[in-house]
Amino acid sequence: MSLHKSKGLTARLVVIAGCVNGVVPTIDPDVSPQERELQRQEQRRLFFVGLTRATDTLVLSSAVRMPIGQAKTMDIPYARVQRGNAILQASSFLSELGPAAPSPITSVLGGSKSDSEVPSLFETEQRQDRSLAVVVWC
Repeated sequence: MSLHKSKGLTARLVVIAGCVNGVVPTIDPDVSPQERELQRQEQRRLFFVGLTRATDTLVLSSAVRMPIGQAKTMDIPYARVQRGNAILQASSFLSELGPAAPSPITSVLGGSKSDSEVPSLFETEQRQDRSLAVVVWC
């Protein structure tokens, strides 16, 4: 379901995937700075609508890296390139959560984490009678 369609609905579990600058929020380089700011304000509003749809658990996910070719194809800005991967920036909307934002839970899939560490992906922080989990997939 899109953030647009979530208005007025609730769910026990809400997952907002792709919390990466260039995805949430999208960045349209072909519009004026004024129009870009209006688009950003609307996307921020929709993001926060999505956050409030969860009645029990909210999961926000963000990629740390992706193949450079894919980042270029998707027009996703990146901080730097490391071994053929674009190092991405988490959505600026996440930092706007302020002190209510949980600490990220980071996992490197297909590599350095042992099976015994995988359950830590599902650790949560309690916030106002809700479980709030941030999962950063690398």
